[in-house]
Amino acid sequence: MVLVDSVLPLQIEDLGGSRSFSGLTTLFSICGGIPVFWFSKKIFLRSGGGWQMLRLAMLIIMIRLPFLSFFIVTKSDLWKILPIQFFHGTTFALLWCGATDYLQSHAPSNITASTQTILSTCYFTLGQGFGNVFWMSIYSWGPRSLYVAGALITSIVYVLCDGAAAAGEIGRGRLERSDS
Repeated sequence: MVLVDSVLPLQIEDLGGSRSFSGLTTLFSICGGIPVFWFSKKIFLRSGGGWQMLRLAMLIIMIRLPFLSFFIVTKSDLWKILPIQFFHGTTFALLWCGATDYLQSHAPSNITASTQTILSTCYFTLGQGFGNVFWMSIYSWGPRSLYVAGALITSIVYVLCDGAAAAGEIGRGRLERSDS
């Protein structure tokens, strides 16, 4: 997630886009996340729970990043970012809801209220801090290469997590247990 948050505004600027357009991409992202947050319980139940939400988020990332890499190459291509950014918000909401459910369902009962704080600290402080340093240190590769690298890393994580799920290392979430 931090890859797009860090690189996209720079890419828009490099292609001659305005700060207003960069703000518009954020609006599209927010609009993509609101329905997922609003209907999160229904989505959880339909999809099979928190772990499935995380998997779906990773799949969307693996599709979105190559689109940003290969279809956004000139200033006239900038409008294509808007529908892609809609799915950025969807991805964040799926990831956040899935991770929250997964952590709460696997935390000891005396600290379930703290899992949101733990998740927020890990994601917003550690993840975005280290992610920004990492992606910006190799920004000289260019946005296209970074998006491809991000898609490859996400694919590897997806395969590893799927293997862990198949081996029974990743369990069912809170909503999966309570509503089945």
